[in-house]
Amino acid sequence: MNSKVKIIKKYLRGRFSLDDKAAVDEYFSNQKHDQELSKILNDHFNELETQSATKDLSPLLKVINHKKQFHSAKRRSPLARLGQVYAKAAAVLLVPLLIATIYFYQNQDRGAAPWVEIHSPYGARTQFSLPDGSTGWLNSGSIIRYPAQFHSNREVNLNGEAYFDVVKNTRSPFQVHTKSVDIKVLGTSFNIVSYDIDSLAEVVVTSGKVEVVANGKNMKQQLLPNERLVFNNNKGSAEKSLVDVQNYTSWKTGKLIFQNDNLNEVTRKLSRFYNVSFAIGENVDRSQSFRAIMEKENLEEVLRYMKLTMSLDYNILERKTNNEGLVTRREVLITAPAGK
Repeated sequence: MNSKVKIIKKYLRGRFSLDDKAAVDEYFSNQKHDQELSKILNDHFNELETQSATKDLSPLLKVINHKKQFHSAKRRSPLARLGQVYAKAAAVLLVPLLIATIYFYQNQDRGAAPWVEIHSPYGARTQFSLPDGSTGWLNSGSIIRYPAQFHSNREVNLNGEAYFDVVKNTRSPFQVHTKSVDIKVLGTSFNIVSYDIDSLAEVVVTSGKVEVVANGKNMKQQLLPNERLVFNNNKGSAEKSLVDVQNYTSWKTGKLIFQNDNLNEVTRKLSRFYNVSFAIGENVDRSQSFRAIMEKENLEEVLRYMKLTMSLDYNILERKTNNEGLVTRREVLITAPAGK
């Protein structure tokens, strides 16, 4: 199996790295790969048909019918090329080949409920629907996993940031499980940030009431609309405050709002929004704040505005090519202004 086949199969299974995604983007944007891609997709389609012969695919059909929406760089997406490359597989492969990737777990024990996993790669924001009619948005670099059908409890697992608009059901509580905290509601709308690699978890409530419980820590808090809870997993501490909810939920519509955010927070948001990594010099004041509303600006426009309003300079480093011939992620070096 050549490297191209391996990468595409990983992508179709929803198990891919940023470099894998870049490679898939390149394959589907170049017509010279059409014949080979057609064969790969045809083989995958036949495998899927064989594996699914004895399965009930009604949950999968529900997943495929979910409305997907995403924002990404101005390049031709794999989905756009798919229609030209291989129409037969489109109905089955539609969801896996979206930039927001869904993987349907069929390798379950007989009788066990299948699970669905949605990946939203860096630089993308994804709208999703859950089996009970609840809806939401998944931010870049985030993963949500849930059963294809809810039963007595409605439970989802999250790694990253998501906004939920939960259908009310007093007989079936809705729960979000993350590495740091668990969220329990009956019906409400709220935003949660809890990446596995981060020590901080954040919950902001738009409507209704939310209960937040820290995993392995003695902390339980109830939040009402316009309240924000920040939990520090390393210290086991929590801080609650009143906030303007829009500042924390605008990302789902492609808008970034900064209200006196410090430099670390600004670069964290920009990194996931624009799919870029930041390196901040030791002599840069990380406590300085930034106020701005960004909606359609590209990364360089945002950086130029930061330079005008903050005490810093920046340099967008040239991309490199790794050992597999793939272009690496963009990196921005933040430095102190000249003479400081």
